[in-house]
Amino acid sequence: MEHFFDAFSKLNCSEYMKREYEDVMVEKISASQSKKLVFIYCNKYRLLSYKKIRDMEKELYKQVFKRLGFHPQLR
Repeated sequence: MEHFFDAFSKLNCSEYMKREYEDVMVEKISASQSKKLVFIYCNKYRLLSYKKIRDMEKELYKQVFKRLGFHPQLR
């Protein structure tokens, strides 16, 4: 397992998002070639709201996965 911002070190986001995701651990990352999805399995002691998860997925798509043609999904 790795901290979220260690796994995505080049990700730039607001201070608010950094605070929300600073204690999130990434357990595993897998991809589906046929569906063009990247599944990011995360663990946090408290649940994140749906909006915070979708906001981070949008940032990950724009900054990391768009040029690869994959859409991230946090799990």
